[in-house]
Amino acid sequence: MTCERVLEILDAYVDGELDVVNGREVEWHLSECAGCRERLEARRALAAAIQKKVPYYRVPAGLRGKLEAIGTESKEAGAVFWRRSAYALAACLALVVGTLTLVVANGGGGAETHTRQVAAAVLTDHLRSLQGVGDLSQGTAPGHLVDVASPDERAVRPWFSGKLAFAPSVRAPAGYEMLGARLDVVLQRQVAAVVYKRANHVINLFTWPAQEKGEGAGGFAAMSLSGGYNAVKWTDANGMEYWAVSDAAGKEVMDFAKAFDAAGT
Repeated sequence: MTCERVLEILDAYVDGELDVVNGREVEWHLSECAGCRERLEARRALAAAIQKKVPYYRVPAGLRGKLEAIGTESKEAGAVFWRRSAYALAACLALVVGTLTLVVANGGGGAETHTRQVAAAVLTDHLRSLQGVGDLSQGTAPGHLVDVASPDERAVRPWFSGKLAFAPSVRAPAGYEMLGARLDVVLQRQVAAVVYKRANHVINLFTWPAQEKGEGAGGFAAMSLSGGYNAVKWTDANGMEYWAVSDAAGKEVMDFAKAFDAAGT
């Protein structure tokens, strides 16, 4: 996405009006473009100033009734449009993320808020990656799932070279097929996403450097997300944070996380 395109839809991004796909594309661009990040902060500062300083006037009762009537008609027309539109899938993704339910096994105070934000982001990315994916039972995995398709870690690992500021761990634990990898964005941070398959379940494994080094095995946090999706979060001894997301059962996602972690020791 170009700077010009970002400027065209930046206000919609600030107001939370973009669909999931365009929203992630904007976040990806912002993670790379300092100029557009400055424009984003300027928009947010302006919005905050308007909200704080501009007087608030109540809508007259008569006008409110007319506006509500117009809004009802617009919603009915909009519902028909979305049902018939190619953007219906993006709307469904936004709804799933908007109703995200997160259960963190070991709790967490202020850290839990950040965990919820990350969980919403990785679930969005997982769902977006599945758009246009073929029948996995037939070995197809096109669409947005991978940028480089290969079951060989010796092919995937060097593909990341020069694309990220860190070198992600790429390995296929026993019993899991690696489909390939792609670059992704989580909360405006560029991350690595390595994709696996087991019994027709896709597992997206997101990776980026953690702020603090963890303790590896034993530090796994299981999460139940809305829509029947599950995630496991952990940080390994090398200071890398991992998020595994899938529609597989929670135990199966946990088994994958532990198998992946053990394969690196």
